[in-house]
Amino acid sequence: MGWTGREARALRLARRMSVRAYASHLGVTVATVSNWDSRRHLARLRTETQQLLDIDLARAADEVRERFAALTRAPSSTGAAETAEDQERLAYAMAHPSSLDLVTVAHLREQIQRLDADYDRVPSAALLGAAGQRHGQIMALRGGATNSRARRDLLAAEAESATLMGQLVWDASQRRDHEAALATSIKP
Repeated sequence: MGWTGREARALRLARRMSVRAYASHLGVTVATVSNWDSRRHLARLRTETQQLLDIDLARAADEVRERFAALTRAPSSTGAAETAEDQERLAYAMAHPSSLDLVTVAHLREQIQRLDADYDRVPSAALLGAAGQRHGQIMALRGGATNSRARRDLLAAEAESATLMGQLVWDASQRRDHEAALATSIKP
């Protein structure tokens, strides 16, 4: 398996450990585990770290491996389940845009990238609502973001979501239904 911060976070959550406890368990710094959590799929792990996580997963109890498998399953973004933590963090940021942090921005970018990945498999009309909601959230947060790094990452997320929205709206205006996308998702 190629580990990213997303999978490392999933293993931590599957073990039901805090960031501090998991860092101690692995023998890495708290900042390292926090980086995995905040950057998720954007965090590429070194070979040594990937080997460490391979060993940790192999030694995990069956119920931990089952939780890990459930957490790493790639759900369709049209029904992508967000964790309660992600939902709460986003709701707080929406109410207090100046509190926007990198974890929330990474979550929003991940949601946009999931929608983008579904673009070739799902009819555009089915993605418009979720994509529009995310784009609106990003635009609303942009105005109040005070953390310069979070604001920069948010601008990148806005560019990604605007591009996706443009594609979806174009398809809808041309009355395309992504027959090719549906055909590839139905093939055995």
